[in-house]
Amino acid sequence: MNDSDRKSFERVRDLLVREFRIKPRKITPEARIREDLGICGVDGIDLFALLNEQFGVDLTGYDHERYFEPEMWSWGAFVTKRWWTKFRHPETLTVAQLAKAVDVGKWEDEDAQQTVLGDQRGLTN
Repeated sequence: MNDSDRKSFERVRDLLVREFRIKPRKITPEARIREDLGICGVDGIDLFALLNEQFGVDLTGYDHERYFEPEMWSWGAFVTKRWWTKFRHPETLTVAQLAKAVDVGKWEDEDAQQTVLGDQRGLTN
């Protein structure tokens, strides 16, 4: 892993610890943002706003609904069949993907999806 990759991962880890009170030991490159770290809904919006504000990540092309469920996700939503049939299960988002965006300065959905496995291996070495 090069210094740039390590620095980007550390910056994202520090942000998650400071802003979302996540224990550092839980934050690995493979950690999933929703499933492992519990960031969802409005917190997901806040996370990406912070990536933009603090690290200058260009979010052009970022699709929030691709990675996070609608805010109304609750037991009440299940009673509406029409809503349920339109619901897409969000894709997995990892710390490595966030670190990649910080490293390159912009959100690249296609690149992030294709390189996530390589980045995860590289950040843990």
